[in-house]
Amino acid sequence: MPPAPSVKGERPMKYYIATDRPLDIPAGSVVELTPEQYKVRKHAVIPSVPLPEKWEMAVFTATAPLQFKAGEKIGTTAEMPKSAKENIIPVVKAGILPAEAKMKK
Repeated sequence: MPPAPSVKGERPMKYYIATDRPLDIPAGSVVELTPEQYKVRKHAVIPSVPLPEKWEMAVFTATAPLQFKAGEKIGTTAEMPKSAKENIIPVVKAGILPAEAKMKK
């Protein structure tokens, strides 16, 4: 399934993997979540469009800060702070890891 489109007027969605420690995403950020990620964060996000009964990925807006554990893939329009740059690996395309990400795991 192709990545979900970003919300109109937002920055393009970028994909990352948290590596050594949890990754914090600020409230107000647009994020792309899987159903499993949504289940544990549904109290802190609102869907950008109504969710169908079955879905693989969807776009949400964070209403509170979100945290993603090491190893989780995240799609977001949020600009990553310099302090997070050591803790993330960019993913070229959702679900496809660059060679350096495969080697680090």
